[in-house]
Amino acid sequence: MENEKTELTIEESFDKLDTIINRMQASSLSLQETFDLYKEGIALVEQCSQKIDKIKCEIEIIGGNQERSIDG
Repeated sequence: MENEKTELTIEESFDKLDTIINRMQASSLSLQETFDLYKEGIALVEQCSQKIDKIKCEIEIIGGNQERSIDG
C-alpha cells in the first residue's frame, strides 16, 4: 500500500471546507472535535492559498511571455 497522500483539487478543498463549516454550525460538537475541524479547515485554506498563488504566478509568467512575443 502506498503512503502517498492524494492532494485535493481546489474545488475538492472548497467542498470539504463547506462540509466542515456546515458541521461546525449545525452540530453539537465537543470542544476537541470543533478544534480538530478548525485545524483541518485552516490547513485546507492554506493549501488553497498556495495553489492560487502558484496559478497566479504561472499566469503572470505566461502573460509576460505573450507580451514579449507581441512587442518583439
